[in-house]
Amino acid sequence: MASCGGNDPEAEKPELTPIQKAALVFEKTATDAELEKGRQVWLGTCKACHSTGLAGAPFIGDKQLWAPRIAKGMDTLFSHALNGFESDVGNTMPARGGNLELKDEQVISAVKYMVSVSK
Repeated sequence: MASCGGNDPEAEKPELTPIQKAALVFEKTATDAELEKGRQVWLGTCKACHSTGLAGAPFIGDKQLWAPRIAKGMDTLFSHALNGFESDVGNTMPARGGNLELKDEQVISAVKYMVSVSK
């Protein structure tokens, strides 16, 4: 039965925040086994900053924020994630996302996952 008054339920939905929009992107399941491993690392470690913008972390899924980082190349992204990085504008990436128990392969998989949903 059609609703009365011409109310469009879609029009009543509030605008999504950037974090909510990113959540729709990063919660999807990766299809590649390595990306799924990276997604699991992201959920356990990286999500704390890359879904909130803490310390200037780029939101996962935000193509505009990630583009200049991706342009530097994967080796640079891997190095920053593994060893830490502080930009000249105060953005801070702690080594291994602050989880020093992560192995190199886990960090690299997480970076690949974040890049895959942020291109």
